[in-house]
Amino acid sequence: MPTYTINGGYSFRLPDGTLLQGGQTIELDEATAAQHSEKLSPAGVDNNRVLGAVLQTLDGDLVGPDGTVIMSKMTPRWGQIDAAILGSSDDQHCFANLEGTLVVSNQVGTWTSLEGDHLLQTGAPVSLNKDAPATAFQARRASARVTRVSATVLTMPLPGWPDGTGVMDLHIRSAYAQPSWVRRLVALSNGALRIVATFAVGGEQTTAKLAQVDDAIATPGVRMIIGAGGIGNDLLGGVDPAVTIANITTIARKISKAGLLYCVRLPPATANMTTVQQANGRKIMAALESLRAEVPGLLLVDEFAATINPATGLGKPELFIGDGVHMNRVGKDLVAAQAWATLQPLFASPISRLIASVTDCKRSEPLNQQAMDGFWLATGTTASTLNAKATGTVDAAITNIVVGGSAAVLACSLEARSDGFGYDQVFTFTPGGNNQSFQITMTGPAGFEFWRNLSAGDYDFGCVLSITPDAGLEVTGYQHYIQATVAGQSGRITEETRTEHGVSNEPPLKAAMVCNPCLFPPARLTAAPTAASWVFAINVGVRGTAGNKVVVKIGRPTSRPSPFASA
Repeated sequence: MPTYTINGGYSFRLPDGTLLQGGQTIELDEATAAQHSEKLSPAGVDNNRVLGAVLQTLDGDLVGPDGTVIMSKMTPRWGQIDAAILGSSDDQHCFANLEGTLVVSNQVGTWTSLEGDHLLQTGAPVSLNKDAPATAFQARRASARVTRVSATVLTMPLPGWPDGTGVMDLHIRSAYAQPSWVRRLVALSNGALRIVATFAVGGEQTTAKLAQVDDAIATPGVRMIIGAGGIGNDLLGGVDPAVTIANITTIARKISKAGLLYCVRLPPATANMTTVQQANGRKIMAALESLRAEVPGLLLVDEFAATINPATGLGKPELFIGDGVHMNRVGKDLVAAQAWATLQPLFASPISRLIASVTDCKRSEPLNQQAMDGFWLATGTTASTLNAKATGTVDAAITNIVVGGSAAVLACSLEARSDGFGYDQVFTFTPGGNNQSFQITMTGPAGFEFWRNLSAGDYDFGCVLSITPDAGLEVTGYQHYIQATVAGQSGRITEETRTEHGVSNEPPLKAAMVCNPCLFPPARLTAAPTAASWVFAINVGVRGTAGNKVVVKIGRPTSRPSPFASA
């Protein structure tokens, strides 16, 4: 069969769902090739294409009739891009959408979290919007800047609101809100991609996202908008695909007109798609692929090809939680890899900016500060000596270690990093029964507690983390956060957890999870902290053969002042 080259800016989907991009070659019979002539050129032919009076070059630049570049789609390549999230539940992070009780009195709202500590400091931008309003009070919307009263209480001005009380969702429109797939994407970029705002609301469809796109575009410093924009919820809700296509087209045109990049996540092949949903999804994907010929800066992340099982036409079940719609951690990591493949050409190569030093001893970079010094637990330390705090055996930095459950064993060792910089702590935990756990709390050695190196301002934190359960074990969750006392109030300032807010019955972690680096959402401190601790906790459930274990490798956290101010 003849060989063709796919024209720049186009893509071609094979019958098994595989998607080929511009510049790749493909063998096709002449009849099939004729049906897709606008996408194909004979092998070896220059595949620049003309869009009306505008020429799109191979590297993505759009060049006008006079030869001037009118928009650069793939160049210049940046060292760092600030982005805003425009999506729904898959684009939420557990601290992007908190639920709490709102009491309004004299146009001032007092909001109390029902979910524990929040990360917000005074001045942070938020919006109030109940995902599924049941009353007129919950149906109201507002955007404001908050005052931090405590780790669970915020106040905010609500002019025009009547006095009342109700449960309201609080959406954090700041750099703190990073869903797990985006968090993984940020890690893959080594921090070159930075999330500065989120407009993710669970359950929202494209019509609602269209109403929010102007706010997303107006985010200070934003260069890119990322997200599915409610496409998946349109599919699940039976929205006419013509409406979806019209909405997403308008959104894309608005973003492009503002001179921003728009990275759209095409809907995945979910594990319980109906034939109608499959057909509607293909229509939307085809429309978006065609839209790239019109809209400069439109980038597509195709989740369909990565998630489909060609034998069934449905999504691969192992990528989804029990509802067959929302992806699990493995699926979200896959989405992040797909997104990075699309976005990587935008960035300078190699990426030069580390969001936090993950090679514990890089003192030559003055902005990178090692958060804590010294070793942790010496090789050979076991559960029987953990609470003894023997000198030279247990680091003075560790103020608390708890191993839950009888017969549980925690063996500790130090492992030299493969890059030659320092050590990682290795915890080998063998639970003695179901849902047993261990937890560590660290404040830092005397004279080098990391809070002493922090003052008011924005900070990036990072470390190394991997969790590898044996077959027969399930990790039912972990917490990993930094807690500090700022302006007399104690609360978490940043955290990285596995559980996603708004996604029910997320399954336990069965496969290995490696985050190197593990990047925390940026933290804004309004004053120098007077105390701080770093906490890592894990719960392990035993399933199957007794004596199986989970191995956790973790590196000391590092901090650096962020060169990019939060929104």
